[in-house]
Amino acid sequence: MNALCRRLLLRGLFAAALAVLGCGAVNPPADMPAGNPKVEKVMLSGCHREVDTTEADDKTYPYCGDESLELSVEAGKLHVLHRNAAYNCCIDNVTLSAVLDGDTLILTERESTSMPCRCMCCYDVEATITDLAPGKYTVEFCRKNTDGDGPTCETQTVVIP
Repeated sequence: MNALCRRLLLRGLFAAALAVLGCGAVNPPADMPAGNPKVEKVMLSGCHREVDTTEADDKTYPYCGDESLELSVEAGKLHVLHRNAAYNCCIDNVTLSAVLDGDTLILTERESTSMPCRCMCCYDVEATITDLAPGKYTVEFCRKNTDGDGPTCETQTVVIP
């Protein structure tokens, strides 16, 4: 079980224990929005480049060039740009979830493909995360690894003004 799964499981168990024990709700600070941040405006670019996976070899993989994560901030918002994401070319959708765990913002990007094709495309995924209180956050961004090795995560630090 990876660290993200353990953290989410422990958080769920803690919340269940509080509900069973009948503990009262704790009010967040006045400048802290209640609940998890909201994910708004998830946008998937068109396919930048398509590669037939039956013809791929080690010289052409990962097809898209280097992936990058670009984060920018403004009052209460975090803008996320995931460049060169390699996903199936018959993709239905990409979703992004946001969970706040203390000062760690866990972002999870998932590909949804109901009828996969034998090709990969290079996409840019953009989203805006809202309802963030001012402060310093560690952003843990995880996405599905296209080579089947499971999720790949990276962290960056941001300050929300």
